[in-house]
Amino acid sequence: MEAIKTETTNTIFTKEGCFDLPGTRYIYEDGTPGIETCWQLTEEEIQQVVKTGKIYVYMMGESVPPMFLATETCIEFKKDTKIHLCDTCKRSSEFPECLNDGIEFGDGHGNDNIIVCGNYEQDGEK
Repeated sequence: MEAIKTETTNTIFTKEGCFDLPGTRYIYEDGTPGIETCWQLTEEEIQQVVKTGKIYVYMMGESVPPMFLATETCIEFKKDTKIHLCDTCKRSSEFPECLNDGIEFGDGHGNDNIIVCGNYEQDGEK
């Protein structure tokens, strides 16, 4: 099973000794923040789920945060088209060399603000 990027991925969580975890940060209508991740199963894993009907979830720590599993995205992600990710990115000093094919521009001042970037890194995240 592998965590994969989706069209709404806007952050990648990192921790030493762990694989990178792509995710989508979003806000519920009541203002509560949430994070969605997407996992791609191998053919063998799909067959195992078909056979047993079970998926096991493991978390580090002593408590379980509120969560649920789904087979498709449950969020409507509305991009903030005015933000400029470079303003809060650890890699902003590398601009424009850090740019990649995953760049999307918004409609902020000058219409040159970056709202999606596969190289975005913010405060302990990649």
